[in-house]
Amino acid sequence: MTCCFYAHLILLRSILFEAYRGYNLIIRKTIKRDLIPGLVSLAGIAIIIGLRALLLYSEVVPYTYMEPINLKVRPTQVAPGETVIITMEVRSVGTERKAFLLELVIDGVVEQTKWTTLDAGETKSRVFFVKKDIEGSYSVQLDGLTETFVVVKPEPSP
Repeated sequence: MTCCFYAHLILLRSILFEAYRGYNLIIRKTIKRDLIPGLVSLAGIAIIIGLRALLLYSEVVPYTYMEPINLKVRPTQVAPGETVIITMEVRSVGTERKAFLLELVIDGVVEQTKWTTLDAGETKSRVFFVKKDIEGSYSVQLDGLTETFVVVKPEPSP
């Protein structure tokens, strides 16, 4: 208990010394014609103490996120009612196992969602199956990556 108390006193002393040293630097740099040199120097001390405490008491918090690698849409041209296969390859960046939600957005509307759980550094492919009956071009978005496919009526055979 006493050892911990003295460690905190030594830490406080070093912070105050650094603040005093910063205070002297600020006072030296303050223009003599400045009407409020005290306020400027107090702000400088507060910044120095705050930064020093932040550096001493901050810890690295592990952060894991999903990185999209590749988006494939096959085939890119289909007849109405045919299946389009959409494949998304994702990688976990970070140090922890985490679950992520993938939202398949087609023309601005969320069509499907899938959860995927990734270990640290793991890469996985997720597959979506889509059918559209109306002719037109469709924009596919998954986690920031974009592709398109087209639905066209087949030409009649002669």
